[in-house]
Amino acid sequence: GGDCPNQVIRDGDWTTLKEEVDNLYLSIFELQTNIGGLEDQIGLSKQVYDAKVKEVRNIVTGSVRSAFSISVD
Repeated sequence: GGDCPNQVIRDGDWTTLKEEVDNLYLSIFELQTNIGGLEDQIGLSKQVYDAKVKEVRNIVTGSVRSAFSISVD
């Protein structure tokens, strides 16, 4: 009897809720994928940075050494 309309409303609410949950899950998945990509970029940038720092240090220590060896000679 009187429960039928309520049941229809509940089913509608359930469908809406399920859609919202599914959409949120997809959003979370997308964000996690983006985070993964950003972490890869950060890692790569750090590697490039470290390589450049080493390069600069080698140039600096190299020129210090060559200047030192010149003065010794």
